Amino acid sequence: MALVEPVPFPYEINWGEAFTETREYATTIQEAWDGTEQRRSLSDIPHRRFSYQILAIEEAYDEFQSLSAALYGGRALRWWVPYWPRFKRLTSGLIVGSTVIPVVSTTHMGLQVNQAVMLYRSPAFLYEVVGVTAINPTSVEVSPTTLAWTTRDRMVPCYECLPSPEGEVRAVDVDMGIAQVSFDLIISEDE
Repeated sequence: MALVEPVPFPYEINWGEAFTETREYATTIQEAWDGTEQRRSLSDIPHRRFSYQILAIEEAYDEFQSLSAALYGGRALRWWVPYWPRFKRLTSGLIVGSTVIPVVSTTHMGLQVNQAVMLYRSPAFLYEVVGVTAINPTSVEVSPTTLAWTTRDRMVPCYECLPSPEGEVRAVDVDMGIAQVSFDLIISEDE
């Protein structure tokens, strides 16, 4: 269990651009006396990185600078980063204190108990992160919500990540509020 709760990263993906996920496997190479090589895996779990453009800010350079500073200053912080390609719309509204989120199907969402999901309303930029307590075929049980949600809203699986050391927050178009971000998935020891 982390000493500090992860910080939500509530910026929506720019759906007009690619969402990139890379997987890298750490290996070692052993060389025999005859020059042949044998490659062995150091880990069964790959290192995963997400990279995508966000529609971060509404035409405000100051807000882009704040985002950039938060990620740069928060390099040691853990972030709840939405995995946007797997979002689902709610099939019915939620009241404050709801503990069940109804969706058409939880298949292929990649959810796990103790993971988090983000409830998200766009363009209002309203969001809430709740912990997953159980997964059913057409609903997700979560810690109680603090806001009310409608069928127009989305539920997005979140992964615990760190800002990628190789990727800076890069302004693609500051006037339009578009930035490129990159995060490394944190793999827990018990996975």
